[in-house]
Amino acid sequence: MTSTICLIIPQTVLSLKTLKPNDKLVYGIHYALSKKKGYTRYTNVSIARMLGIHPNLVGQAQMNLIEAHLIEKNEAGYVIVKNELYQKERNIYIFYPVYSYKLNPGAKLLWGEYNSFSKGREVYFASREYSALRLGVSVQSITAWTKQLFKEGFLTRYETHSGGRKIVTKSFESS
Repeated sequence: MTSTICLIIPQTVLSLKTLKPNDKLVYGIHYALSKKKGYTRYTNVSIARMLGIHPNLVGQAQMNLIEAHLIEKNEAGYVIVKNELYQKERNIYIFYPVYSYKLNPGAKLLWGEYNSFSKGREVYFASREYSALRLGVSVQSITAWTKQLFKEGFLTRYETHSGGRKIVTKSFESS
């Protein structure tokens, strides 16, 4: 069931500095499922198991997303607000082996950003500053999360040099 879901996070949501990484991951579940069913009925416990976080963090994330007018709750469950705004952007996709692994939530988002270019084959060469801007986080966070991704085997190539850096993600097949 859960292994078939690929999180989808639009750039508009990804770059919001008012949202925490867990908020963005929870949004990714709602967005992916809303594209299939139009709504999400997963419990906080189910979403928490998928993301490897505490159910209370899911509840807080959903409250933050409602306050940001990104989702709303109705009789069907949770639905995406302003879905049409995201159609022309470069979304990031995060596969189950990544979002279910015990990584920092920001590292999971960063893997999605790197993979949006790399796809396990090509080199991602954008600066840390660009990546930080895309994710709405600090450059220091990008550095720490990149090191974690490499250490945990989610990057097959990670080189830094005076001209920049070269990153290739580990490849996962979408279900």
